[in-house]
Parts: sequence; structure tokens; C-alpha cells
Amino acid sequence: MINLQIIKRLCNEAGITLKKLSDKTKISQTALTMAMQRNSTTLETLEKIAKYFRVSVGVFFGEEDIFTPIRNSFDKFDAEVKKASNYIETTLLYYVPELKNNIVTIDYINDAWAKVSTEVVNIIEFSMNKLVENQTCKYLMTFSFDEILKMRNAGIISKDVADLVLMMQNPQIFENEKLRIKLGAEGENNFWEKVKKGIERSKQK
Repeated sequence: MINLQIIKRLCNEAGITLKKLSDKTKISQTALTMAMQRNSTTLETLEKIAKYFRVSVGVFFGEEDIFTPIRNSFDKFDAEVKKASNYIETTLLYYVPELKNNIVTIDYINDAWAKVSTEVVNIIEFSMNKLVENQTCKYLMTFSFDEILKMRNAGIISKDVADLVLMMQNPQIFENEKLRIKLGAEGENNFWEKVKKGIERSKQK
């Protein structure tokens, strides 16, 4: 039996409103509301909603856990982000060992990137670009700052993933004092922000 109340649960899980879902799927908010009220809609509409949430149409018929595909996707991407950040940090520390563990400080940006070769910078840039091209990253970048923050605070995505996505949406976001406070990052340096700036600085040499 079909259950279209799952649409509301999917929205809540992703931290978005029905209006946001309407905007992203090009299905009118009225049509979405009516579908849930009547518990009936077209297969085309279900496919659009399922595609946006990265689940199968089967979730509306009780054929699978509605949140497993979403959470698996986020967990897998989180692992990729951690793997890439460890690789980048290890690479930089290998080529500039005297700076030890200061990778996210301003001093590191001023010193480390001036000392590594173009080949090393290209390797690091390639690793970062692979993350940005990841389909989960592209999906998360369709969400607003507040929506990403809500998902992070609810434990749906990790802080590392949230920082990467927010920085890619707006490279200057961690320079905005009000947003830093909202992020709870007043005294922190964002790893991905520093990596991106280091790559850009090295390219300008």
C-alpha cells in the first residue's frame, strides 16, 4: 500500500520544507500537499521526488527503509572527505615537515604552499576536485546555509562534510564573523578553506 506521508518524513530528515522540495522538483506545492492528503499521485511525480531524495520509488510502498539510502550516501561521502583530508595533510607534512601539524593555520598558508612543487599542488587539487565532483557533494550543495547547518546539528551530515560544502558554496563564508559565530567556529580555521586558498596562491606564483 502506498504511503505518501513519507514525503513529509523525507523533508524533515533532509531539513527542508515542502516549498523547497517543490522548487527543486518543479512539482507545485499544491500538488504535493494534495498528493499527501489523498495518498495518491502519478508515478512520474513519485519518480521526481525519489530522484531528489536519492531513494527508490519503493520507499513509498514500504519496500525499504526510507532513510537507509540517504544515510548510506552521506556516510560514504563523509568517509571520502576524511580520507581526502588525511591524504592532503599527510602529503603536505611530508613535503614541509618542519611545519609539523600547523596545516590549518595562517602561517601554514603563508609558508607551506610557497615551498611545495607545482606537481604536489596539482595532486592535492586533483584530490579536492574529486570530492567536489562527487554526486553527494553536488546534491548537498543544492541546500541553503541554514539547511546544511540544520543537517549538521542533527547529525545527518558530519562537520567535515558541512564545512566542505559550505566553503564550496561560498569561499568567503569562514571570513564572515556573523556566519562563523552561527557555525560555532569563532576560533577555528576551516581545513578546506585553507587548502583551497593554498592551491589558489600556488597557482598565482
